[in-house]
Amino acid sequence: MTALETYVSDKERNENVKKVRKKIDELGIEYIYYQFISVTGRIVGKGYPADHWETVAQKGFQLVYGARAATIAMAAGTTAVTTAAAAGDSAAAAASPSLVLR
Repeated sequence: MTALETYVSDKERNENVKKVRKKIDELGIEYIYYQFISVTGRIVGKGYPADHWETVAQKGFQLVYGARAATIAMAAGTTAVTTAAAAGDSAAAAASPSLVLR
């Protein structure tokens, strides 16, 4: 098992994924905008319906240019959840309320 697979299957992490689901439901969040800095220094991201939270937390998400953002920002210990509806809409993302869990 790789270090990433060990991390993703960690029991405590999976409990945190469930806690985030509960908060998503409590706040009525419909879309999640995942954002991170690429290895070239660009800010990139993608929006997904909140219904896909557990799948994205487990498998990551596919970017348009073929790279896979495995476990999104959770690999760094932080998950940011926002209500921005569209990927790439930095103005909407900046204006949206967000939830950050560490």
